Amino acid sequence: MEEEVQDLQNSCDYVKILAHPYQVWENDKSFIVVCGIGIARSSACTGWVIEKLKPTQIINIGLCGATESNSILDGLFIKKAYYSAVDLTPFGYDYGQHSKGKKFYQSNIENVLKVKEANIASSDIFINNIQGYDNFIKKINDKIELFDMECCSIFQICDEFGIKYGAIKIVSDVLNKYQDNKFQFEEIILQGAKKIKEIVSKINKKI
Repeated sequence: MEEEVQDLQNSCDYVKILAHPYQVWENDKSFIVVCGIGIARSSACTGWVIEKLKPTQIINIGLCGATESNSILDGLFIKKAYYSAVDLTPFGYDYGQHSKGKKFYQSNIENVLKVKEANIASSDIFINNIQGYDNFIKKINDKIELFDMECCSIFQICDEFGIKYGAIKIVSDVLNKYQDNKFQFEEIILQGAKKIKEIVSKINKKI
């Protein structure tokens, strides 16, 4: 989302170099690219980045939902990414596994910030309550603490093109049995953008 990078646009010496088809900023260490929301948009953007910008690695940084074992604005390194709305189990695949695809995609870069690690599930569904979690994510045969709408597709495209990949996600909303977490997301997005700026700055210092 564009709101997630608004604090970065005039910081860390980034200069905007492109507005279409994707917004792109560059400094002497890295590019920032806004992929948009959803599996299709993030897949298309990742393929474009690989073809046009020739990166050696891609790090997905953005907001995500989380289970109650996490707190708002926690930053977590993604260990494994799954799809949470793919069901080919009648054909012998695991839930979340595409035809001839991997069961999950595992980060293959170092957790340089040494933050907590967790697994994430991605889909085109905004998981905003316990029922949504139970209907989609709970079916995955692994512990899933985080959920978003982009990460696994970015990992898959990187994996298929032989590009190293990883992700750091910032918790914007936590599942609550008594409240739709959509309202948490709306309230926290600006604070989340500041957290993203902080993480990008730290990563640039490690490059």
